[in-house]
Amino acid sequence: MYMTPGRQPRSDGSQPSSNVLVRRIIGALALMVPLGIALFLPFGCVWVYLLGTMLAQWGGEQAEWCGAPHVGLVAGSLCRCQRRTGAAERSDAIVTGVLLAGVCFVALALVGRAWERIARLASAHDDPGPTLTRIDGIERPRGRGRSDAAPSTPEGGRLRIVGCHEPRNSAPLQYDYLFPDGSVVFGAGASTAYSPDGRYFVSPMPTTGAWGLLIYDRHAQRVYRCNKVETFVDLHRVTQTHVEGWGSRIDKDGCMLSAATEDLLAHSVSEPMVDMADLRIPESYADHARRRREVELPVAPAGAPALTLVAYLPCSLMALDDPLEPLLSPWLELMVDDQPSGLLICGRNPVLLWGEDGQSLACVVKPKGCDEQPGQWRWSIQQGWHAVDESGGQP
Repeated sequence: MYMTPGRQPRSDGSQPSSNVLVRRIIGALALMVPLGIALFLPFGCVWVYLLGTMLAQWGGEQAEWCGAPHVGLVAGSLCRCQRRTGAAERSDAIVTGVLLAGVCFVALALVGRAWERIARLASAHDDPGPTLTRIDGIERPRGRGRSDAAPSTPEGGRLRIVGCHEPRNSAPLQYDYLFPDGSVVFGAGASTAYSPDGRYFVSPMPTTGAWGLLIYDRHAQRVYRCNKVETFVDLHRVTQTHVEGWGSRIDKDGCMLSAATEDLLAHSVSEPMVDMADLRIPESYADHARRRREVELPVAPAGAPALTLVAYLPCSLMALDDPLEPLLSPWLELMVDDQPSGLLICGRNPVLLWGEDGQSLACVVKPKGCDEQPGQWRWSIQQGWHAVDESGGQP
C-alpha cells in the first residue's frame, strides 16, 4: 500500500462524537449495572457477589490475554474505569479497580441497611436471646417430677391437666393446663411457678433439644414462648423481677440460673388469647381449630338443593371431660337450603352421598345434643329427614 507523501494515516481514535457518546453511555451502564445488583441482595450475599465478580474479572482479563476481549466486557466493567493504556500499567489498574469495587460494594451495602431501618422493612437478624446469669443457690432436686395431679392457682382455683403428650420419642412429657377462667396453655412442663402477684405463669417447655420457656400473662391474656436459647429445665421460684431455676447442665457447686422477666419477654414470641365458646386459647390454636372445620363437600348433581355445614360447639366446653375434643374432632350441623336439620356430621371423616337425581341425600350423622353413636339418615324432598336402619337402601 502506498501513501501520499506528507499525509499521515488516519488514527483509530478519530471517531464521530455520536459514537464516542454511545460508547461512554454503554461503558457507564456496564459499570453501574453490576454495582446496582448489590442493592437487591441480602447483606450476607453481597460478599459472595463481590467474590464472584472478582473471579469473573480475573477470568475476563485472562480471556483478553488469550485474544477474546468480548468475554470480559461486562465482568471487567468494575475495574476498566481505572485502566490506563499500556501493558506496563495493567496490573496496577486491576488492583486499583478491585479496591474501588470493594469500597463501592461496602458503601452500597451500608446504604441498603440504612434504607431497611428507615423504611422499617422486615428482615431477619440474629437474636442473641435473653441474658442468663449464674447465681449461688441450692442443688437441683433429684428425680423431680410431677407430684401434684391437680395443681392450683395462687387464688386457690383448680388447674386442670387436659392434655399430656410427648413432643418427640422418649422426650419429657408436655402438659396442657386449663385455668379456672377458661384459659388453656399448651406444651408446658411439669415444673410450674407464679410471680408473687399471680400475673405470670411460668413453665419450661420440654423437648429432646434445647428447652424453651413459656410465660403466660394472665392479666394481658397473652402467652409468650422464649426459645432463642436454652433457658430452664426446672424452676426454683419466680420473684417480682426475675425467674430462677436450673439449666440442663448439672453443676456440682449448686449454681442456678437467673434471668430478668422483662428480658425473657422481650426475646419471646407472643400471641394473644382468643375466646372460643367458654375457653380462651392461643390465636394460632384457634386458627388450627377453624381449619379443621373446613370440610370439602361432594359435588352435588344438577338441580340438587344447597347443602351447607355450620360449625357446632357445645354450650360449655369446660364442663366436658375433654374440653379440647370438640376442637380437635369437630362436628358440623347439616343445613339443606339454609334449613337446620338438627343433625351433626363428623368433620374428620364426613360420609355424604347424593342420589343421582339430586333429590335425595344419605349420610352418617347423629342428632344434636345426644351422645349416641352416629347412624344412617336419609333426606328427600318428599319425606325430609328420617333415620334408616343398617340395611336401608341407597337414595
